[in-house]
Amino acid sequence: EAHGNDLVAAVVALSPSFDRGKVDGSVDENSGRSDYVIWLSGTEVFAPTALTDVLKCIDSIVLDQLAPLISGVLRGATLVKPVKAMLSCYPGKGSHYRRHCDNVDGSNGRRVAAILYLNEGWQPWHGGCLRASATMDADAQFVDVEPVMGRLVLFLCDERVPHEVLPSHSTRYAVTVWYEEDIMSRLSAAAALS
Repeated sequence: EAHGNDLVAAVVALSPSFDRGKVDGSVDENSGRSDYVIWLSGTEVFAPTALTDVLKCIDSIVLDQLAPLISGVLRGATLVKPVKAMLSCYPGKGSHYRRHCDNVDGSNGRRVAAILYLNEGWQPWHGGCLRASATMDADAQFVDVEPVMGRLVLFLCDERVPHEVLPSHSTRYAVTVWYEEDIMSRLSAAAALS
């Protein structure tokens, strides 16, 4: 909990230096994304110590505990530790992110997403829930996840988990990391079979 409080304070202090989130490499008012982000490895001089500690905890949960349990779902992929984390801020005023998948065609290597919410005192009327759907269809079944302080959400990045951030009416913070497939392990395994 102490790391969480320290991290919240650090993220709030850093937030003026965040840049507008991009879709396909560009910022566009019609992109369906209205958050602000900064990418950090945790080793930058200005990076909060609490971020490094929290990232180590998330790495342990995903790589040591989750990955062995879902190896079949990952279709043989070995996950690797992320290089950078994305700190995000949705500044209220209806800020949101349209429904999308993080890795639709498998081309960017992302396999598992981990989102840690940093919203002290979050209330339902603040909005900003993560909505995960069964499909991209408008009438698909969904589940809404409230972005409460300390909640860690893990999900697959492919077409099995389309998701969006519903309009946020209060400032909403999160740390997101993506665990990618270890391509070298996949190539080595393929070479051994041939």
